[in-house]
Amino acid sequence: MKDPLARIRLRIKRALRITVAWVVVGLVGALFEHNVLGLHGVPSDLIERMDRNFWRSLAAGLIGGGIYIFLLRDRLRRFSYFTAAGIMALIMLPVLALTSAWLPDRLGMEPLAGHWTQRISSLHF
Repeated sequence: MKDPLARIRLRIKRALRITVAWVVVGLVGALFEHNVLGLHGVPSDLIERMDRNFWRSLAAGLIGGGIYIFLLRDRLRRFSYFTAAGIMALIMLPVLALTSAWLPDRLGMEPLAGHWTQRISSLHF
């Protein structure tokens, strides 16, 4: 008989791979942002920027990857690629809002001034 936890372990591995991809993209994005700011003469602390992006990317990867792998993956298979991608984009928008605007308040970070509802509606966000 097959191990009953094998499917869960496989899904956890997949969700963690998605999380690692989010973290890598977030760190590379922080590096690009730091370099662009430096090119234009704006002071930027690379370590602080990478630290902030690491935690945001980690949270977004765990939440988004977990939602996709555990809740949506099997359900989205019946749709065409573009329909499934559109549904995922609509689902990921609140995840990104949560990790970029609401979560920093809870972790004591303040990337943008104001309440998280003001940050969501800001041009910078």
